[in-house]
Amino acid sequence: MTVEKSVSTHWPPSSMDTLCSAVLNRLRQQGDAVSGEALSLEMGVSRNSIWKCIEHLRSGGYHIAGTRRQGYLLLSAPDTPYPWEIAYNLPTQELGRHGIYVAETSSTNDLVRQLARRQAPHGLVAVADKQLNGRGRRGRTWDSADNVGLWCSLLLRPKLPPTQLTLFPLLAGVAVIAAITEQTGLQAVLKWPNDVLLDMRKVCGILLELSAEADTVHHLVLGIGINVNQELRHFPDELRSSAGSLRLASGQMQLRVPLLQQVLVQIERRYLQLVAAGPTALLREVREHTSMIGKPVSVLAAEGAVLAGTALDIAADGALLVRDDNGHIHTVYAGDVSVRSPDA
Repeated sequence: MTVEKSVSTHWPPSSMDTLCSAVLNRLRQQGDAVSGEALSLEMGVSRNSIWKCIEHLRSGGYHIAGTRRQGYLLLSAPDTPYPWEIAYNLPTQELGRHGIYVAETSSTNDLVRQLARRQAPHGLVAVADKQLNGRGRRGRTWDSADNVGLWCSLLLRPKLPPTQLTLFPLLAGVAVIAAITEQTGLQAVLKWPNDVLLDMRKVCGILLELSAEADTVHHLVLGIGINVNQELRHFPDELRSSAGSLRLASGQMQLRVPLLQQVLVQIERRYLQLVAAGPTALLREVREHTSMIGKPVSVLAAEGAVLAGTALDIAADGALLVRDDNGHIHTVYAGDVSVRSPDA
């Protein structure tokens, strides 16, 4: 169950959500004050409804000057990932055109799975300011601090064979790297299969969950957690040596809404290319950004077995190819991979 606070939106969007989006777009287009009467006539609602919408937005962090008599002027918007903020000037075709925001939820992946069963559309994004039960790969807990990270999940209904589903964490990984570079200028790397590192510290984790049969993909839920504005004090003691954030790496606060917009743009660009032309370009990019190709690695499997060898390449389905010390090549689909010293 989700616990909603302040401004939130639902699927399908409520009438208040729709009105708020329209009013904000109008205030942005105008640039100066717009009377409540003019907004009322344009939106086809009462002036009282406009006033309620303005108060609703103010409670969600928007600084709007004016009264019903003087008109309304948008002075500033919060860096809160409301769906109308994500969609504003977003140049995607499919991703992020529909969304849901909750201040607090158990997990955005859980939320999107529920929405998928209610026939929510391809490309819907769910974002939370805080997750109470965020999780990573293999059931691990993902620490999701309040208001400092970007915790989101995408609903995808890809027209692709199930054999290509394993590429999606890698696709999301290189898309996040491109988005980070676009916003901050920082150069991140991909730690196979689903982590993004800055200065050897983890700043992003990706979790893919799916509904599929042998030859049919119903939907994918692509969960992405990015540490944006955390300081070391935000991390548990046991993570302070390995976890990082964009703020720690760049030395300055970062805006979450533009970052999410960039993530959506970069994911869609690679997704559409994958559907249209196959995985060749994506795999080339993954190889360029993967930090362990050509290096000695240690792979810890789920059952506890350890494989030591050299990471050779990324296979066509996203698997990691590792040559062991006897020259045998192993195809690794899951496991914790770490770069080891050559003498280990």
